[in-house]
Amino acid sequence: LAWVQREYVSIADDDSMLRIVSNDGDLEALASESPPVEIYKPGNRREDPVYPVARIRELRGVDPNQIPQLKALKGDSSDNYPGFPGIGDKCAAMLIQRFGTAIDAVASAPDDDTIPAKELKANQREALREGGVKLAAQGVWLAALRANLPLDFHALVMDPDPPAAKPKGYFAPPPPAESEPQKHASTEAPQTLELAKNTEVASIAA
Repeated sequence: LAWVQREYVSIADDDSMLRIVSNDGDLEALASESPPVEIYKPGNRREDPVYPVARIRELRGVDPNQIPQLKALKGDSSDNYPGFPGIGDKCAAMLIQRFGTAIDAVASAPDDDTIPAKELKANQREALREGGVKLAAQGVWLAALRANLPLDFHALVMDPDPPAAKPKGYFAPPPPAESEPQKHASTEAPQTLELAKNTEVASIAA
């Protein structure tokens, strides 16, 4: 899905709309304002299931493309990477807002006296100091969505009669160090891809 989003954004204009249908919170990182890309969560029955950029920014405290940086600090038990002890959603969002990236936050925040003690407590500063930039870099690598599939987007999606083709594999860059855990890479193509011919709306379901 990250590959489809990247290719779509590269050719679409603001009159188009891509809606990614998934309950996976990681995919919020793919939302975009120009051209518009929204996340639709069918499992959200109590609230509006549509998540544009503005809503994601309000909920997470960071821009969608900063979500991997956010997750690198707070961790994600479902994807089996720890983050930094004591750093939750609110603190992680504050650090990314201040420093831009997880690595810069870890390198600078522990000794930054301009951050109020109520926003970054002593134990949180120590956790950042002990974990270090290596842990932050590992978290960013694990949280990032890979988009480098060796496929022809135009032939597979835009062509009304695409040739039979299957992905040759999922090529992700190597991890920062051999001893660090690696996120399992998928060799499966997206389950469903619907692109109505001669229309402006694309829908992806996974």
